[in-house]
Amino acid sequence: MEARPQGLSADAAGRRGEEAAARYLEARGWAIVARRFRVRGGEIDLVAERQGLLAFVEVKARSEGALDDGRGAVDRAKRRRLARAAGLFLARRGWGDRPCRFDVIQVELGGSHEAIHHIPGAFDTEGLAG
Repeated sequence: MEARPQGLSADAAGRRGEEAAARYLEARGWAIVARRFRVRGGEIDLVAERQGLLAFVEVKARSEGALDDGRGAVDRAKRRRLARAAGLFLARRGWGDRPCRFDVIQVELGGSHEAIHHIPGAFDTEGLAG
């Protein structure tokens, strides 16, 4: 099965997925601090905060019934880029001491609905230096 729904460009599917993921997080008490935070060599789809915890969220839009859970698309190189971007985000905000984690949210895009699969703490940054 193809990764994104038929008829949607990768960018359109990504934006629709990010919007659905943001609504999902906000409904659960998270505040969206940043969207599409971009730095050279990396981008973080969403940065969310709840009760002092920051979540750097990678959103994966998939067609309905996709077989993977989205986490598989976040390989070692992608994790390294996300970790580097998160470090720069924290430094720019002066938030170096804030607790944080990396989440993956897969959004299955159907015709008129989205199904959300949230993986809190999907990966850590151990062993990613270099």
